[in-house]
Amino acid sequence: NRLYPVVYFVGITGNKTIRELASKIDREINDNTLPPMILAFLPGKDTATIKKQIADLDSKIRVRKGFRLRAIAGFREEAPVALLLSLTPETFGTCILTDGFITGDQVKKMINGNSKEILKRTLVIIDAPCHGSFYEGNGNLHIQLRERDIQHEYRVMEGNGGEEWAVKSLDEIMKFTAKRFHK
Repeated sequence: NRLYPVVYFVGITGNKTIRELASKIDREINDNTLPPMILAFLPGKDTATIKKQIADLDSKIRVRKGFRLRAIAGFREEAPVALLLSLTPETFGTCILTDGFITGDQVKKMINGNSKEILKRTLVIIDAPCHGSFYEGNGNLHIQLRERDIQHEYRVMEGNGGEEWAVKSLDEIMKFTAKRFHK
């Protein structure tokens, strides 16, 4: 009856991409490169639906309790939803934003609407493609977090973005997230 840390993914919807990502992480778990963890791919498109899906899964699967052992990863259009959910106090220890479609206005509204203490509890990892469409929003988020002295990771990787790019870029991020689980 062992309990496990969990990573909730929102915005990755292609079955091929989900299988590829899950297989890649499973191989790393089997090779002891990553510790055991649960991956949950959520199909919801809005905050309320995703909150309900997370609550339903938490009651049905063997998830370890505590925000430090929970991460949420938002991809493209769902990145702002993941960021918004991560700003709920004591909910997620890590928020991963990959190729996020985040606008400057969204960033200001979310960051300015929360206290520094709430923002400090969740590590935000911004993973942006150097030729992606929303470099401005990702850069604005980085600047807002830096100006408020909030710990975060901002990584710009070669490429145009997309699901294939996201799968390649998540290797290092998943290892970093796993270390946060077991701090």
